[in-house]
Amino acid sequence: MMGHPSGQTTVEGSLRLKKTVAALLAIVLSVVLASPMTVAAQEDPGALLQAFLETYNAHDVEASLALFADDAVLTEPSWEDMTAVTTLTGHDEIRGWLAPAEGESPDQVTLGEIVVDGDTATAPFEAEIPDMEEFGLSPLVGTVEIVAVDGKIAQFNITYDEEWAGRASEVFAQMMAEWDAESLLQKFADAYNAGDMEAVRAMFAEDAVITEPSMEDPNVIATYTVDEWIAVSSVEGLAGQVTFGEIAVVDAGNASAPFEFANASLEEVGLSPITGTVTIAASEGTITAFDTAFDPEWIAHATEVMAAMATGEGAGEGMGEGEGEATGEGDARGEEMGQGPGELPKTGDAGDSAPLALIAGSLLLIGGMAIRRQQRAA
Repeated sequence: MMGHPSGQTTVEGSLRLKKTVAALLAIVLSVVLASPMTVAAQEDPGALLQAFLETYNAHDVEASLALFADDAVLTEPSWEDMTAVTTLTGHDEIRGWLAPAEGESPDQVTLGEIVVDGDTATAPFEAEIPDMEEFGLSPLVGTVEIVAVDGKIAQFNITYDEEWAGRASEVFAQMMAEWDAESLLQKFADAYNAGDMEAVRAMFAEDAVITEPSMEDPNVIATYTVDEWIAVSSVEGLAGQVTFGEIAVVDAGNASAPFEFANASLEEVGLSPITGTVTIAASEGTITAFDTAFDPEWIAHATEVMAAMATGEGAGEGMGEGEGEATGEGDARGEEMGQGPGELPKTGDAGDSAPLALIAGSLLLIGGMAIRRQQRAA
């Protein structure tokens, strides 16, 4: 019976061992080279945080995301309210946080000394944010903390430096106040009532749309540009005071409120104040849409008064007096024109169209007819 020599068996065993070790080394190297993290980063939360810094500053969203566990949780203060916390969970939500918004300049982060405590790594940071420089909020200063589980970021917590957060809160509050539809509506009333039409114009976007009931038929909605509306509002005698009731805010960009518009000319014929509702849409601090609707009761009353004045009947009621009566001012004006108390100017008198013009003129402020009449006259 033949057997293998003992020396040959030893050599063959040694060769098999070397091949096995080489294969294992190849597998390990392939895993290390294919991974965005080193073995140290997998085992050390400090190295994991450093690895995140490098991928983040390289603006490599997918490489940064690969460092997070599938169910990772990220928290940071809310920019709308620094006392509140925004929480993001999972890759989809965190990916949105990592990716800069369209048109947004990417930021660069610098870490201070990383302190490791078990599975947790913490470090102060500064983030240079180009888009925030004009507001004095760059760099953003704070602290980042990660918790590592199985070589992945399971928890990623950001806190802001108190001083920075205080300044940011003031800046954001001012920005929201300027952009908020409710504030814009009140600013509109203040500027309009002060007669500052330049300030009013500056509040509207260039392509803003203004819709209001038509003068010819209040049930028909007419659409105007801002310049047309400003031209109407600037006509002498059409000025008045607008007062808004409680403003209802749908969101930061939309608000509506009941209004009263007081006008001296309309007051003489019992049609002041005009009542209705204004609704605006706002974007980035400007009004993009401004819609006015009159109360049905006011429309019905105005229609009656206009009809009465056109026929010369019922003027007293239109002026808010008893039937057949008129205001003392109206009597005095009528006597100056050679008329009896409470009478409207007769056809052919110097004041023939004056009362009707007063009503029409005031309504033009809302309806937009003045500019069309000016165009016809021209």
